[in-house]
Amino acid sequence: MSLDATAGLLPGLLPAVYRGIAFDMPDTTTRPGRRIAEHLFPGLDLAAYDDLGAAPEELSVSGVIIGDDYASQAQRLRSAFAQPGPGTLVHPWFGPLTVLLAEPAEVSLATNELRVVRFSATFIVLGAGRARGTAGAAARVETVATELRASALAADTGTGNEERAVRRFAGVVASSPVGRRGIYVVPEANATQSLGAIADWARSEVDARAADAGAVAAPIAPSAEPPAIDGAHVAAQVRSLHEDLRKTAGLCIDAAALDTAAAPTLHRAAAVLVAEAARLFVHDMPDDRSSALTVRDGFTVVLQAIRGAAVPASAGTGHHDMEARAAELEAAIAADINEIIGRLPRSWSMSLENDGDAWLIAHHLFGDDPEAVEAAYAAIVSRNRLRHPASIEAGSRLEIEP
Repeated sequence: MSLDATAGLLPGLLPAVYRGIAFDMPDTTTRPGRRIAEHLFPGLDLAAYDDLGAAPEELSVSGVIIGDDYASQAQRLRSAFAQPGPGTLVHPWFGPLTVLLAEPAEVSLATNELRVVRFSATFIVLGAGRARGTAGAAARVETVATELRASALAADTGTGNEERAVRRFAGVVASSPVGRRGIYVVPEANATQSLGAIADWARSEVDARAADAGAVAAPIAPSAEPPAIDGAHVAAQVRSLHEDLRKTAGLCIDAAALDTAAAPTLHRAAAVLVAEAARLFVHDMPDDRSSALTVRDGFTVVLQAIRGAAVPASAGTGHHDMEARAAELEAAIAADINEIIGRLPRSWSMSLENDGDAWLIAHHLFGDDPEAVEAAYAAIVSRNRLRHPASIEAGSRLEIEP
């Protein structure tokens, strides 16, 4: 289930995982606090209070799973809630948490909601798997992305027609944004060699761009010379590579839907590419909230396809491990974006009824402040990637930053 697939039914769903079961979380509440003992005395109006330390934090969760396998998912939920001892809950905002079920959960099915299973549960939080700050979220994304890459390379495709799968993969790469960067997949190679080659190239490119981004962000001593690095150019390179990797992963998913025989290999390739895109994304701050949500949904579509794909009967445990890592990365990216989105500016869109000019649009929207018009014009052109700013076709939709 992806955010796109359920947005029309239940808007605002966010991915989460409990004991390896992926679901979407429309609502969640938490109750942190202290344990306070109240003492009452005869003849005294005022009570005395003792602080007995932090109270166990309670976390209430409402979850929903939508899909053709909803009945089997309901059985998995029943088994998960019946397991003794603590478990791991990957929360969209708080990240991995060690939790203990505080009371029996409620799993519900309804005849007026076919293909849907809902549940609600209350947990006691025993510990957090990472800090709740932005740095912790970004570190979690990098860690899980590295694990996904490794599991994808180690997975067994379980298909006997490997040559056809590699040729299909080579064709996808040749016509992809990554292919336009010069990377080439040898059609005669086996799947392991082909995936290893593109994984090595992607890792090298991502490490180089990440190093550049780190150099730009590094603090400079007052007496030191500023580095000869163009921050805007580095940011553009980081974003371009991140988007190319993610889009190529999406093309692999699209090709897998049309060629079931090559699908296992294409899903492994998509996992490698989207993992490297996620590693680089932590160095690419979205421009605004709309962009952040678009990126989140783009990752979700690819990762959902990886963890929701049909697994060949001959596939080994490595394929299942790849699916589990994909679910964890989906939740980690959502947690990272949910933490930063509140600090990003809002944006709004407008549709042109007639042909337009970006300069005139900037004057119309920001003309009250003449000093802001030129910056607004540049932002409209760059944000919407206008090739001909003076000639925008009627019906075009423009994203505008207020």
